[in-house]
Amino acid sequence: MGLGFSYNGGMKRAFLRNRALKRVVLLGVVAITATRGQGGQLAIQKVEQMPNLPQSYQMRDWKTVAVGFDRLVFDVDAKGEYLPVVHLTVNAGVTNFAMPSYVGPKPGTRPEEFNEGIPAMGAVLGASLVGLNKREGAIDWVKACRQFYNPAEKLLSNRVGGTAGQTYWYELFPHILFYSLAWLYPD
Repeated sequence: MGLGFSYNGGMKRAFLRNRALKRVVLLGVVAITATRGQGGQLAIQKVEQMPNLPQSYQMRDWKTVAVGFDRLVFDVDAKGEYLPVVHLTVNAGVTNFAMPSYVGPKPGTRPEEFNEGIPAMGAVLGASLVGLNKREGAIDWVKACRQFYNPAEKLLSNRVGGTAGQTYWYELFPHILFYSLAWLYPD
């Protein structure tokens, strides 16, 4: 007909030809992009006129902030509204912890209901990256992060006993955090 192929196999050949053409074009774009990047960074005159550090800029001491955050969220005896942030749980004789993804869960909510792996492992990782050893002390916070591993699925989850197949983000990011902790604490 007017499409340049017939329905007796011509459509399949046109589709495959088109797919092959797309691959060749994509490979060409990748090759050109890769070789262009080897020439160095291009200078942009207006950007070069900007100061690297404006006079009014003051770098925040992020290590102090991280240590203060760690001291606050991992204080199981903290008193005050919405405190403590972290709650200890015991599962099969192992001390674990529950940490919400936000401060101030609804009154009457059990810690197991708001326990999420991303904020929990993220807090342990953040403290570790500024030099705090989260294995020292009364609670081995690193070991407690194992609670997010589901042995039945052989996957990590954002929730204790969580299953795969829900959302890409909540299945990918717990793995990134856990493997980062495993790299920092190889034992």
